Amino acid sequence: MSNVIGIDLGTTNTRVVAQRNSLPHVVINETGGFETPSAIVVDQTDGFLVGGVIKSRFISHPAETITPFRQLLGRRFDELRTDNLHYTVVSDDEGLPLIEVGDRRYRPVALCAALLSRLAKDAVIRSDSAARSVVLTIPPGSDTRYRTALRHAVADAGLSLKVFIENPIAAVLGCGLDDASGSLIAVYDFGGESFSISIVSLDRTGPKIRATETLPGVGSACIDRSLARWLMAAFHKKRGIDLAQNPQAYRRLVLEAERIRIMLSSLYETPLLLPYAINGNKKAHLATRIKRVQLERFTDSVLRQTLLPCQRVFAAARIKISDLSEVLVVGAPARMPRLHEFMRTIFGRKIQITIAPPEAQAEGAWLSGAFMTGAIDPTKPRPRKGFCLTADPTREINRMVGRLREGPDPTAVPSPGIKSPTRAEPASADAAPSTGDFAFQLEGDENGYAEFSIIEITEDELKAETNAAVTASSPTTTEETPAAAAPTTADPPEPITTPDEQTPDEEPLFATAPASRPAASRSSQTMLWLAAVVLVVGLGLLVNPLVKLLTDH
Repeated sequence: MSNVIGIDLGTTNTRVVAQRNSLPHVVINETGGFETPSAIVVDQTDGFLVGGVIKSRFISHPAETITPFRQLLGRRFDELRTDNLHYTVVSDDEGLPLIEVGDRRYRPVALCAALLSRLAKDAVIRSDSAARSVVLTIPPGSDTRYRTALRHAVADAGLSLKVFIENPIAAVLGCGLDDASGSLIAVYDFGGESFSISIVSLDRTGPKIRATETLPGVGSACIDRSLARWLMAAFHKKRGIDLAQNPQAYRRLVLEAERIRIMLSSLYETPLLLPYAINGNKKAHLATRIKRVQLERFTDSVLRQTLLPCQRVFAAARIKISDLSEVLVVGAPARMPRLHEFMRTIFGRKIQITIAPPEAQAEGAWLSGAFMTGAIDPTKPRPRKGFCLTADPTREINRMVGRLREGPDPTAVPSPGIKSPTRAEPASADAAPSTGDFAFQLEGDENGYAEFSIIEITEDELKAETNAAVTASSPTTTEETPAAAAPTTADPPEPITTPDEQTPDEEPLFATAPASRPAASRSSQTMLWLAAVVLVVGLGLLVNPLVKLLTDH
């Protein structure tokens, strides 16, 4: 049994994994959520509130809600940017930051200790044992001061620190990718308030970080704030009411924008309703519908900022994109379809891209502690987690359906989404660009390393290039023998038409010609009909004498 708690201490949210029924289990908080906000509410009785009540208190009592505070750990006051914080931060006599709430002042280590204490308490209640040892995830490249501040916070919470583990390594362990020795994995960590990309190399001694680049302040929270400001501007233009003058309405709108972003990861359109956006003399309600295309405008501007760190990390690791075995996308915003298109375009359609589950880093931290205590054998293979992005999901589904109908093809090439983690080939330059108002282009410098640039593309150019790629991939009228036709590793994407856009002459998706019925099945059906006729005639011959006999008597 592993008496270790794995904690993924994030800037926005925190996840905890503990052992339950001899398996890693994501700990739920008191509100039933799988993640807890990395925030503290300081109430009037000098107590700390942690959990799902944070968001509601953030609207009504923003000065008492401390979020985010992880960026204050191990930092001096002159190193901080306090203009973007909604709470007050002052300096003590030694130049260290203090968080001021009313007439009280708190050190960031004390707030972090309160959060860790509550998380450990939830883990003990919902796990098999009273574990007091923790494994904490830290950002890649964390300095000694940050680690020391976390050690003090763990000690103040009454816990025992087992080890620190960096986020990219924890993600690799949590997804079960550490068994591919000699591979190179790019970990694209797109979080709430920070972004990082790391190159992880795997060898016999385990995963190691080869290079990393971090971009603080860039994440899904930027998308939420941009969407909220756009909605405020549209509301001001239509109704003449400036919601920026009401801080409470702005905070409500930011939380609503976060909900919309999550909903549009699976929907194409969702309603927005903010009742009583303005109270007092002017009462107004904000009601509209948001489409995914509108959200993607703000997503694109944030994703563009991650291009430069990607270029730097490849240059620091002295590798090319074709040297990668796999790309691992980490973070709750990794479910956004726009991010999937971005990853396919940047890293190529032949690179296997795996979307890690949200609890991957916390489970990787728990596994690290289980390896150290001997509860789990690190040499024993574990199942992979997450789902892979293929080059073209529709074409892959058609291929699978065709294989089920026709049987296995010995000359078929494995799908890019399910192949084993081996060194991939560079992306084809003839692949059609992704849909949207911009496209990304990969180039190479004189040394052959990756260069990223942005090219503007119009809708007409995009349609022309896509049709050209489809025409080039369509079969010709010349007949070829099976031996002369060489299999291709990946086909260009085909344009997908919706049912409304589909013409009557086009063949619908997954449409197949009706198969002729075998002769054996037709003969068996004929025999069944003959047996039924004989049974009916026999019953008639038996019933008629009985009826006549009863009639005579």
